[in-house]
Amino acid sequence: MSGEGFCYIFNVFTNSQDEDNQKKLHLRHLQQLPSSANLVILADIDGDGNLELVIGLTDRVVRSYRWTHLSSTLEGNGGDTLIALNKWEFANQIGSVSLHTNTDSKSCLLVAQPGAMYVQLDCDSAELERSSRAKELMTEMPLEYQSVLSGKLRNSTMTTEVLGDVKCVSGRSHFAVATLDGVLTLVDGATGDPVWSLNLEHQLFSLTKLDVTNDGREEVVVSSWDGHTYIVDYEQNVLRFHLDDSISSFKAGKFSASAESGNAPCMVFATLSNRVVLYYDIRVPRIPLNTLLNEMSSLSDCQRIFTQLGIDKEDEKAIRHLYNFCLYGCG
Repeated sequence: MSGEGFCYIFNVFTNSQDEDNQKKLHLRHLQQLPSSANLVILADIDGDGNLELVIGLTDRVVRSYRWTHLSSTLEGNGGDTLIALNKWEFANQIGSVSLHTNTDSKSCLLVAQPGAMYVQLDCDSAELERSSRAKELMTEMPLEYQSVLSGKLRNSTMTTEVLGDVKCVSGRSHFAVATLDGVLTLVDGATGDPVWSLNLEHQLFSLTKLDVTNDGREEVVVSSWDGHTYIVDYEQNVLRFHLDDSISSFKAGKFSASAESGNAPCMVFATLSNRVVLYYDIRVPRIPLNTLLNEMSSLSDCQRIFTQLGIDKEDEKAIRHLYNFCLYGCG
C-alpha cells in the first residue's frame, strides 16, 4: 500500500518446483484506493471465513474492503477487485486498528483514539446481509468511545495504540492499550476493566504480542523509541532489554529462517541508523525473576543444613550471609 493509495496484491508461489519462481513476487492486482493510508491489516472482520482489507487513513477514517469476483457485464469484462464495504469517521487521529474477539465470540475491530481511548466496531456479516443499505448503515452507526484509564491519564491528547486478542489466560481473550507517555494497560475483554496498569517511563509504540515462554499464553510486547523493549505477562512480571540504538519501527511474531527450522518467536527492529536487527528464536523458561534464595529454599538438603546450623529458614539475612560465606569465603 503506497501513500498515494495504490494497493498492490501479489501472488507468492511457495510450493513451486522452480526455485527461481519461489523467489519472485507476481503482481496479481493493482487498484487505487483513498490516499494517505498509514496502517493496513488483513483480517476476517465479519466472520464469513474470508479476509477483508482494513486501512486507516490520516484523515481520521477507517475503511474496509472485500476481495470480490465480478461477473462479466456489457460494460466490462469482469474480474477480481476490491469492493468498498464500510467507512467509519472518528473524532481524532487513529493510533492503531486491531482485530479482537468480543464477548459473543464474534470478530470486531478495536480502533485506538488519543488519551487511552478506543472504539469497538462490530462487523457481523449476517446482519449486514439482511439490508440492502448495509454499507450506509455501518457508516452511520454511532461510535461509542470508551476510556481505559478514566481520570488517571496525564495527557488526554496522548497518542494511543491498542492490541486485541491477547490470549494470556486459558479460554479468555484480553486486549492491551499503550500510550506514548509510557502507560501500558491490560484490559479484561469480558468486562472492559483494567487487569493491571504499568507506568514504564518511556515513550511506547508498536504494541505486539508473543509467546516467549512456550506455555501457550501470550505475553504483551511493547517497545520505545529509545530502544527499550518490555515483555509483560498476565501476572505483571516484566522482562526488559535495551537495544543500543533509536528505533523507527518494531514487530514481534513468528519467523522461519529456513524451511526445515519452522516458525520461531522473533523480534525485528528497524533503527534510525538504517539497520534492520532480527532476534531469532527468542525463548525464555520463565519471566518472573528466580533468585538463588528461591531455588535453594525448595531443596530439602538446605532445610536440613539450616536446622543443623541453627538458622531460621525465614531469616533471609542469615541465609544470605551463609551463601556469601560458601561462595566467596566472606560474610
